[in-house]
Amino acid sequence: MARRSRLPGFFSPAGMCIYYPILVFLVVFAFRMIIPGGEKNILPVFYIGNRFSRAVIDYCRLFPAVFLSAMVLPFGIKQKNEIKYKRFSAEFLTMLRPQIISAIIATVFYGALFLLARPIAVDYQVSIDIQSKLFNTSKSRITIFIQREEWTQAAHFLALCQRIWKSNPDLVPLEEQVSTGLEYSTYARVREPINAADAPRGIPGQKKPVNAAEALLLAEKAYNEGRYYDSHWLAFVADEIAPAGSSEKRLAATASSKAWNAISRLEESASEKQNREIFLEKRQGYEAMNNMDWIRAYYIFNGMSTRVPDDPDVQNFLVMSREGLQEAAFFLDEIEGHSGNNLTGIVFSVPLWETRGRLVMRIEDFSTTADYSYGKGLEIVAFNENSAPLFAVSAPYIKITPLAMTGTNRTLIYLHALDRNDAGKEWKPVWSGDTSALAGDMQILLDMPYSDFLLASVAKVNDGFYLRDLWNAAKQLDNYGYVPEVFQAEMIHSIIEPLLFLPLAVLGIIIGWRFRTIGRARFIFAPMFVMLPVVFYVFSGFISHIFNSIGICLVISAGFTTAAIISVCAAVGLFLLSLVGLAAQHG
Repeated sequence: MARRSRLPGFFSPAGMCIYYPILVFLVVFAFRMIIPGGEKNILPVFYIGNRFSRAVIDYCRLFPAVFLSAMVLPFGIKQKNEIKYKRFSAEFLTMLRPQIISAIIATVFYGALFLLARPIAVDYQVSIDIQSKLFNTSKSRITIFIQREEWTQAAHFLALCQRIWKSNPDLVPLEEQVSTGLEYSTYARVREPINAADAPRGIPGQKKPVNAAEALLLAEKAYNEGRYYDSHWLAFVADEIAPAGSSEKRLAATASSKAWNAISRLEESASEKQNREIFLEKRQGYEAMNNMDWIRAYYIFNGMSTRVPDDPDVQNFLVMSREGLQEAAFFLDEIEGHSGNNLTGIVFSVPLWETRGRLVMRIEDFSTTADYSYGKGLEIVAFNENSAPLFAVSAPYIKITPLAMTGTNRTLIYLHALDRNDAGKEWKPVWSGDTSALAGDMQILLDMPYSDFLLASVAKVNDGFYLRDLWNAAKQLDNYGYVPEVFQAEMIHSIIEPLLFLPLAVLGIIIGWRFRTIGRARFIFAPMFVMLPVVFYVFSGFISHIFNSIGICLVISAGFTTAAIISVCAAVGLFLLSLVGLAAQHG
């Protein structure tokens, strides 16, 4: 009969290395479920993801201490059939083979946890914070646009909210209001015909006719005075109250027809006047386009598009003027509806275009994507090659885009923000000093590719950096006010941290063997589940700090390549020494 395979016991060396780290993760996750931390501005829909990602970040920090404890704890139980081993005994290493294999597997796992899981969790934390802020901002904008009866804008922000949290019950009444508003703004409302029997007799503020004859007299008087709408209405009233087949009935029909013909001639004259006004306004917008005054042209055609939505010229010119406007400015609601990587208080310097000077810039709030970015609270101070100030500029809102030029790429900052519908609302930059070094006062051209600009903007936020980000930052940001050695040292730390875990794990086996329980463990074994992780957390953190400090010194003194080789060789050497120390154990 075949033997049935069984899972290792909890207190066995293999079982402790498997179950104890899992148990600790469950404890950390349960702790974060009870005390999540940092959920004040997070949407409820992200609560579980937020707590899980925080648990992953915490567990990554605790894992070395947890696994070292798992390596030591099995030695706290009395060993059955203990054999006396000599130094450098093959039987001794064979007996410890489960611990050694577990240490190697744990090193690979920790490498994946440190280099992949932690950056992903950090990125998720940033993402849900951005989406929560975007949802709350968009929701408030929906209410504002509903009050203004600007249904298209309200629908835009409603779509943003639904994309983030579709099942939010607060969106249901807003969706109904927006849908109703769009329906009324898209389709003309058709009035129900008035019941003639219930129609009021007479014109408000004037004498009401008592019979058909009087109504006809009043209709004739109104016609002679040029009040053709009143005349038509009074003729209608006379027709309604006149007896069937009477002469008043025939006269009422004649008076009604005569008044309606006059109204038609009046409406034709008004239509001609309206067409003339539309033509003149359209010509003003067209002249603005010819003069490259795209902002003025946009507001002219944008206003006309709501009055004459079926005019093809207006719609075409509106699109053209909007495209031209986007070469000089941007709309403020683009920022409110933008979803990207949010940053605060970024500071860096860049070369000043076509000079040897530099621009030192600070952006209070910044949201980035791969194609364009938006910011609030820009402050720039420019210096010449002698570090003397040239000019300063501040802008409440900015837009940053890549700009392809002959043979190279640049970054363009738009400083002029506009309201999409109100020509009287705009936000311009404030300049001081000499601005002759710039091509225009509404834009700044940076002598750097947009990809470098994005990398420089997030360079200080390196907790979630992948190795490739650190490598790119070290190569490309030395010209933008950053010290490349900072990123090189962080890169070495990211590589050495998992490698250093392996000799520490072997050291844990040595400690466990040296202080193994010979007699019965009794109750002293239980407190070790809590005490050992605390001790090893301090110990592993101290070792990591020492190696990190040494790595920084090596990068500064010997360069990145030499420092990386020395650090890797040191980690491998420590592992070999730890194996020698393990093989030298006896007893």
